[in-house]
This record gives sequence, structure tokens and C-alpha cells, in this order.
Amino acid sequence: MSIRVLLVDDQALFREGLDTLLSIHKDIQVVGQANNGQEAVDQALKLRPDVILMGMQMPVLNGINATRQLKRSLPDCRVIVLTTFSDKETIFDALRAGAVGYLLKDVGSAQLADSIRRTACGESILDPSVAAKVVAEFSRVSSLVPATNSEILPEALSEREIELLRLIASGSN
Repeated sequence: MSIRVLLVDDQALFREGLDTLLSIHKDIQVVGQANNGQEAVDQALKLRPDVILMGMQMPVLNGINATRQLKRSLPDCRVIVLTTFSDKETIFDALRAGAVGYLLKDVGSAQLADSIRRTACGESILDPSVAAKVVAEFSRVSSLVPATNSEILPEALSEREIELLRLIASGSN
């Protein structure tokens, strides 16, 4: 079974190049191309792709707003952002909108094909530099949130309590 892919970018040459690169993979079928986010939503509703490769900065409707609309209309469709933008704001806006992957346009063709396959199987894909930013932000935010009672370590056991536990574990009466 082929993975059905919709390519979305405002640069025709880039879309056509992606289509050519992906055509060598027998398990990936490019079912359509869109020049902007509104075309992406319209085409996705008609074509029902498994994965959408989404550009970010496009006329009419940008990639973030298109992703948000797609996730409402086609919740099972998996969006991978494919962009040159690696700033935190764009990354987090795209992930909040519902993107399950975020790759930079310098990704190799074999890695892109593998990312499409993995995303179609339910995985989330992040470019390593993007993953580092996500982890750093998660750590920063986590340090601002106070620990819950379940995260607070209990008091250390006394010597007598440790001795009793050893006796119980060894089967002593």
C-alpha cells in the first residue's frame, strides 16, 4: 500500500523537485500539490492524503493556519512541516497547530522519505536542531512549574526501618 502525500509550498520548482525525488520510492505516492495553505486545505479534503509536507510562509493562508484547519477537518491526516524557519516561535506555533513533524529543507531525500514513512506509521519526527530547541524549552518550562506531591521524595528511612525491611525480605519472623 502506498503512502499518499500532498506537497504544499509556494515555490513551484521546490514542489516539482520534491515530487521527482519522492517518485523513486515505490511506497510513496504524491497525490497532489498546493501553492498555498488554502489550496492545501481544499486539496486535502478532496484527496485525503496520509501525510502532508507543509511549507510555512505562503500567500493566502500560511502553513500554521492551514495545519490548524486540517487538524480540525481531517484529524487523522499527519502534517510534517518542511521549512527553512527554525526559530522557536514558528516551531512551537506549528506543533501547537497540530503538526506531528518538523523538518528543515536541508534534509536529505532518503531521510525525508524515511520521515514520511515513519510519520505515516504514527511517529513524530523532529529535525535534530529542532528537537534540541523543544527539549530546552520543555526543561525551561518544567523548572518554572512547582513539583507536585507525587514528585516530592519521601523522607529517608531510619536505620531501624532499613533493618526491619532487610529482616522481612530475608524471611525472618
